[in-house]
Amino acid sequence: MKKMMQTREEQDATYQQIMTSLFKYEDNNVDFYSEQDVEKRILTNPDVHTDLKDKVESTFKGLRNPYREAYLVLKGELLDLQGMGDAITGREQVVKMQSACASKMRSDREEMEKLQSGKTTIKSIFKSSKGKENEILALQAQIEVANKDL
Repeated sequence: MKKMMQTREEQDATYQQIMTSLFKYEDNNVDFYSEQDVEKRILTNPDVHTDLKDKVESTFKGLRNPYREAYLVLKGELLDLQGMGDAITGREQVVKMQSACASKMRSDREEMEKLQSGKTTIKSIFKSSKGKENEILALQAQIEVANKDL
């Protein structure tokens, strides 16, 4: 698409050069071969075509490259699709982090319930009663933080 756009722009520039060269050609050759008789000019005759050069210039200025517009639209659509893909990927990561946080919160809550009921766990087998109380407080703080994160 980009190559088509560039080719069309080159084509328009070439057409404009052809018209400019054609006007110059007529001016030079008709002047030379008709001994400066401007009435014999066809394209640049001042009596017949007073504004032909202006019309040609305005026509070339008014040309729009349809490939450029299509290219810009397609580029915008591709960026939209890329943005949607990034949003979906980001959402998947957020869901993954939420489930990890929820599972950590569940395991912390289970550990805290075991400690509060006085059961011995692998994590608390070598802790004193004071250490277990501190562990309960730490788990409660972690659970509160996890609730805020969710």
